[in-house]
Amino acid sequence: MGDSPFFFDAFKQAGFYPGDLVLEPVNWLSRSERKATHVVNTPSLTERLRDHEAPHAVAFMQGIEAPVKAAFAASDMPCQLQVVPFPGNGRQAEFRAAMTAIMPELLNR
Repeated sequence: MGDSPFFFDAFKQAGFYPGDLVLEPVNWLSRSERKATHVVNTPSLTERLRDHEAPHAVAFMQGIEAPVKAAFAASDMPCQLQVVPFPGNGRQAEFRAAMTAIMPELLNR
């Protein structure tokens, strides 16, 4: 994600808050450990969603869709959730295409 600092700066300037499901790196964990870590961190995301009163969310990885949905459900806040491919591992073009498709809707909220 060579251009990610620029992307996140622009994302913040457009009024969006980038956040993470898990606040520490999990790349070195096994798949089952990552999934367990996602579940354990869902309440933390719920609290952050309440704090930011986020009506929209974009999950930057399809594998976290379920815990992000669970966090919104627990927050009792209405939310539109979009899920896009993780912008790494050769999927940068898919990520850009998905974000290009949803940004007009997000910017017109």
